[in-house]
Amino acid sequence: MMRTAQTGAVLALLAVFGVVTFLVIRALLG
Repeated sequence: MMRTAQTGAVLALLAVFGVVTFLVIRALLG
């Protein structure tokens, strides 16, 4: 039960991190 919730939180965090990284790189490349 807790493992599923923890995995979901990690996946959500990775997704957010990926999107932020993508936006930063795109902004730098202009």
